[in-house]
Amino acid sequence: MTEGLDGDVRRRCYLQYGSTLRNLGRLDKSVTVFEKARREFPDSVALGAFEALSLHAAGRVNTALGSLLALLADHVHSEEIERYKPAMRGNAEYLTSLDSSATSESAR
Repeated sequence: MTEGLDGDVRRRCYLQYGSTLRNLGRLDKSVTVFEKARREFPDSVALGAFEALSLHAAGRVNTALGSLLALLADHVHSEEIERYKPAMRGNAEYLTSLDSSATSESAR
């Protein structure tokens, strides 16, 4: 048995904590909380959506949109979406790479 919160309560606390940090303007910490939460709960659509809000607020707009496209591809099941999932995933990866490239260039 582990100490602390687990399961759905833990997932919801991550979401609320990360969102509170975003609302307080602690954007880097908010993104970090959501990254950790998504590793623990990779199938949580709610965590993914709120992570995108934090990424957007932190100026990582391409990654935010890319993560939402990936959420759609992974969790929306409709005949129309099925046809375009490879393109959606490809665009998600491309958009995320744009922010990664910009971060690498600004560090130089």
